[in-house]
Amino acid sequence: EGLGALYVSLPTTLLMNLPYGCIMVAVNESARKILNPSGDYKTSTNLIAGAIAGASAAVLTNPLDLIKTKLQTQNLEPSHIMEQQPCPQANQPVASMLNNRSFTTLTAAAKPSVEFPDSRVRYTGATQVAINIYREVGIVGFASGMFPRVLVHTPSVAISWTAYEFAKNLLVKME
Repeated sequence: EGLGALYVSLPTTLLMNLPYGCIMVAVNESARKILNPSGDYKTSTNLIAGAIAGASAAVLTNPLDLIKTKLQTQNLEPSHIMEQQPCPQANQPVASMLNNRSFTTLTAAAKPSVEFPDSRVRYTGATQVAINIYREVGIVGFASGMFPRVLVHTPSVAISWTAYEFAKNLLVKME
């Protein structure tokens, strides 16, 4: 596929990350002003505002993240399929198995159990992916993966903004 395959999702990634950052910063600032009009440093305000900002940005940019992910993963094929061998200690209690280090062994199978007859690139850009999602599932398809995304971004943005505001507050006090 050449060097271009490495960058097939770059425009979509930029298209997603720029609005994500803008939404996150704007919502965080607005939420902090609403939650704490005095502007005094409060850890709880920063945590809540950051959580609201992370969740909002994750929800609003989820369709673009979905498109980006489909572009990046369209040609993933398993390099080998792992098959489970029988475990002789299957009836043994878990604590005993952990102490003895007697786990189920995994070995690579000779052939994958799934055939991939056509490994050509299906999508060359975001528009193709968006059209395909809409044709297959409708508008609801763009919400796919939204809940896990919100679960990841909400606490991470809350923690990031709180740490930033804490450090900023600490530096201001040191002056």
